[in-house]
Amino acid sequence: MSSEHSQSHIVPATTTLKVFLALIFLTIATVITARINLGGAWNIVVALSIACTKAILVFLWFMHLKYSNVVNRVVIGSALFFLVVFLVLTAADVFYR
Repeated sequence: MSSEHSQSHIVPATTTLKVFLALIFLTIATVITARINLGGAWNIVVALSIACTKAILVFLWFMHLKYSNVVNRVVIGSALFFLVVFLVLTAADVFYR
């Protein structure tokens, strides 16, 4: 086994703290926007945008995907792609009945 695979990237504590604070801010933004009526489908759009941003932050920093090899990125990317495909197909089935 080469030493290249046995070493991991160390994220500075300041970066972890910044990501943590961003997640706290986005959680507060989620609570605030849930209490505001933006009209129509905008509530869903804003809520999903905030949730996706939080998920990306968790994927990149806390799951160390940002510093991972290409294979892990492809696996996560393909899983997210198929999730979107299944959600679109389900929405198409529900909305066009």
